[in-house]
Amino acid sequence: GLEPLRATVTTLQGGLAAVEERIRSRAQELSQDMQQSWNSQNSLTQRVNAPHASSQASQGPKPGFDKPRRQRVTGKPATARASARSKDDEIQKVFNDIDTGGSGVLTLEDLQSYLCDHLGFGQAEAFGFMKTFGQGDGVSMEGFKKGYARLTPFLLSKRQNEVLIRKDGSLSSMGPQSLQIEELDDCEVYICEVTNTIFVDECKRCAMLIGPCETSVFVRDCEDCVFWIAAQQLRTRGCKRCKFFLYSKTEPVIEASQDLAFAPWSASYPCAKAHFKQFGFNPDVNLWNAIFDFSGKTGTSNWRILGLEEVFHIEVELEEPPPNPSPEDPAAPVTYEVLCAPPLQSGESCGQSVGSIPQTRPALPAAPPSTFSEVKQVPVQDGAKLSVFEQLKQSQSLKAAASGSSPESTGGLAMAALAGKTFMEVAGGSVL
Repeated sequence: GLEPLRATVTTLQGGLAAVEERIRSRAQELSQDMQQSWNSQNSLTQRVNAPHASSQASQGPKPGFDKPRRQRVTGKPATARASARSKDDEIQKVFNDIDTGGSGVLTLEDLQSYLCDHLGFGQAEAFGFMKTFGQGDGVSMEGFKKGYARLTPFLLSKRQNEVLIRKDGSLSSMGPQSLQIEELDDCEVYICEVTNTIFVDECKRCAMLIGPCETSVFVRDCEDCVFWIAAQQLRTRGCKRCKFFLYSKTEPVIEASQDLAFAPWSASYPCAKAHFKQFGFNPDVNLWNAIFDFSGKTGTSNWRILGLEEVFHIEVELEEPPPNPSPEDPAAPVTYEVLCAPPLQSGESCGQSVGSIPQTRPALPAAPPSTFSEVKQVPVQDGAKLSVFEQLKQSQSLKAAASGSSPESTGGLAMAALAGKTFMEVAGGSVL
């Protein structure tokens, strides 16, 4: 009578042994997957933190570029007039130009080669185009038509949570052109290029770097944004709670704006010195704080000067074919003495004679606290395919894990990123 019971026990033991073996096998697989993930992330951290001058990885193609690199566009881009109303034959012609293999489907490498190398867009836009309009491993003609309007270099419109880049030559292949930026929410925009005129309208919670603009940058009806701008003149209207790290050759003008904050230009990107020189912008003669307020009132100011502890220096590293130039800053580092210096004068009129408008300058910023050490450095890695706050979150998490320390020890900026805040929440400080 015990034989059936013994047989059942034997069967159960065999089953348990098989389960244990499967658990051990699965644990080994998970361990290998975790190690591979760690190695991949650690490699990314090394790229993010490597010095630009000695980084060999930044001097050549990033992973994913299996095709020959294209030359930057010369003359009028084929997508200059890309819009929702573009004709099918125009769209098909551009599609065929991208589809060099004639497969009828655009791969990620095809998009990177055309958008990033040829048009001078950022890596994130190629990945975003694939994700939004692709199916499986590629983008068909049908999907390409849906996204075609995004391929004009001269308009950034109605985007949310995107990283948008324009590199050297992307907007000036026909000479410096105008650029329209409108209705962006929670975006990062890096115009590492020269332009003629820029209009920025109705943007919210965005970070924008705008390289030298030959005439005026108009910023209108924007809220909770941080700008790095170099221009002949800045003109704002209807803006609220925005920061400006500014180079202005003439007196900046603000109107119907509230809670604005200013500091000198504090940014690095490839070819920045040549771009400043092209328009005769002398970084040592910067009228960033010679502001004229057309809505000025006696006894109160609609703008203030940032404290040194609120200043950010942004450094943009772009993914380009060799030779890939390193970021450079044409201006001297921002200091407390510079923030407190009296405004310069251009000798040119910005409309002050229209009427007797009272001007009340803000109080000078307080000296930085004793705990202050240096201006915060904010890296932007085009080829890393991560936004600013994602890079900070990734790199600081890995540093903490490698050192055995807690993320709290890495500083206030990193802690804000680790807490899940966006770049705007990190960079905004008290202004936002």
